[in-house]
Amino acid sequence: MPDNNTLLQSNYLTYDYILYQLELIQEKILTIQSFISGPMEEIDITKLSLDKFPIMYVEPTNVQVNNFIQSYTFNIAILDKIEMNKGINGQPLENSNKPFADAQKMRTQIYSQANEIMKDIIIQFKQNLITRSWINSNVDLALPIDLTPISSEYDTSLYGWTGTFVITANNKNDICNTPALTNT
Repeated sequence: MPDNNTLLQSNYLTYDYILYQLELIQEKILTIQSFISGPMEEIDITKLSLDKFPIMYVEPTNVQVNNFIQSYTFNIAILDKIEMNKGINGQPLENSNKPFADAQKMRTQIYSQANEIMKDIIIQFKQNLITRSWINSNVDLALPIDLTPISSEYDTSLYGWTGTFVITANNKNDICNTPALTNT
């Protein structure tokens, strides 16, 4: 992959590059510990240790190609994990004799933290013309984004927010750029 300075100036961005930008966000936002991309059914969340959470999960859903732009659609989730005997990130429970109250408090804390992380991700796209953003200035994010709470119950509980992100980038459909034999 080209160096970041070259990519930040690039006008025509690929799916691979958009995914790279999302992973770069995860690396730069200190509250996100892991990045996972792909179909949800291929990921075994139960095998990830607590120190890998919260995670940024990115699932591609489609790409819309137009003459001058491409729109990449991803479901993005910020998820954290509770182990009832260990709490959030291995912190001990406050009221071990009141597990329901502890679980409710931890779930509320996770929802609040995950919501703040989602806002941090969104702002990286919306302020990408400012030098503090890690996102290419030729990329845009469609707003608003509806965030939906997500939860799943296994031996551990997984909570967070998910939203559909539509990321647009320039697209140049030009036969001169196609790696094909010319019709002479």
